[in-house]
Formats: sequence, C-alpha cells, structure tokens
Amino acid sequence: MSELEELAPMIALWAIVVVLGVVVSYYGFRNYVRTRERSMAFLATGFVLISGAAALTWFGLYFAGMNLFQCELGSTGLTATGFGAILYSLRTKAG
Repeated sequence: MSELEELAPMIALWAIVVVLGVVVSYYGFRNYVRTRERSMAFLATGFVLISGAAALTWFGLYFAGMNLFQCELGSTGLTATGFGAILYSLRTKAG
C-alpha cells in the first residue's frame, strides 16, 4: 500500500474540515465587512486557523519529512491558537 493510500482517510476528513472552515470563515469575514465588528474578524480568523492552517501545517510538515508527533504538534498548536482567537472574539465588545 502506498503512502498516499494510507493517508486517504485522513486526507478525506481534513478536506471536510477545511471546506466547513472555509464556509464558516467566509460568512464571518462577510459579516465583518458589513458591520466592522472586530469580534467577527477574530471569529473568522479563529476558524481559518482551526481548519485550513492546521491542515496545511499537518500535511506540510508530514511531506517535509517530519515525524507524526511533530506534525500533530504543529497542527494542534494552530488549533489552540484558533480557539484562542474564537474565545477572544466572544469576549470582545462589538465595534
């Protein structure tokens, strides 16, 4: 079994996460442009970090030759940062 065949289920799941993250982020940024509420910008940024950036980091590190621990560490770090941005968005007053 080739390396890509072994990664196929993970690639499929990450693809779903990225697509959903892009949709949520799109609506968040669209709402930010309309209302100029900083909280919406941080909410959308958080979802970008949780979905797209985490996926790109995992696969980027993996294909750069890093081990699975390093891939997961990088991805989890961006996920934690994304959740921090979302938490900040929920604590920020509009405006």
